[in-house]
Amino acid sequence: MGGRKSQVKGRNAERELARLLQAQGIPAEPGRPVSFGETPDITGIRGIHAEVKRRENLNLSAALAQAAADSVKFGDGLPVVFHRRNR
Repeated sequence: MGGRKSQVKGRNAERELARLLQAQGIPAEPGRPVSFGETPDITGIRGIHAEVKRRENLNLSAALAQAAADSVKFGDGLPVVFHRRNR
């Protein structure tokens, strides 16, 4: 998938997850748009670093490794991967 299209899909996934969490009373917010890893995908989940993936095929090991590295980088908590398939 192309760069811009992939960014839009990722941003939409982050906003979708934030809305689902907010509906459960969790003050989640999507990170900054097109931050290229400079901000977390989702903020506001106390003690959790959320990595959001929307793909047909997920490499879970790679996604968890990214979440673990980013949880250390941002110091925001336990690494967790949220995933759903496209469409």
